[in-house]
Amino acid sequence: MLASLAFDYASAGDDALARRAAGDAMLVIDTLLGDPGTWRASIDDQRVAAGAALTTGEAFLLVQEPHRAKACFTTAARVFDGLQDLRKAAEARVGLAKALLALHDPSARAVLEDAGELYEELGDEEAVRAIDFALRQANAEFGESPRSFHAEAPVSTRTWAPRE
Repeated sequence: MLASLAFDYASAGDDALARRAAGDAMLVIDTLLGDPGTWRASIDDQRVAAGAALTTGEAFLLVQEPHRAKACFTTAARVFDGLQDLRKAAEARVGLAKALLALHDPSARAVLEDAGELYEELGDEEAVRAIDFALRQANAEFGESPRSFHAEAPVSTRTWAPRE
């Protein structure tokens, strides 16, 4: 309920109320889920809390708070992974990638790639194409990814010589 309220406020442009409702939603979600090693919430409660974390993350993105959105999407991804809900886990990763892109964090690419793999497993070709497009945009923003980056100076620019 608070998550939906936060999203509605954010969509309506009332950033102050959206931030307050989203912050309250995260308190409830964190209280319900607690530490993953000691979860006492039922499977249904975990699913509801993770869904609320997704919605709250979207609200935080709308009010330009990507660092808080990142926390929401990370929580949602963790829970949906544990529940083996591939579609929701992929949605959480897409949201996490949006937050990382807003933070200018190149790890967004790896998160998008993970989401794309989940959508491939699900056979969702439309989502795979959307992820591919987002990856191309991320490539344009960040250039080479950390995984493919390999700095190598051309031989002609080397200024050192072996000592004899």
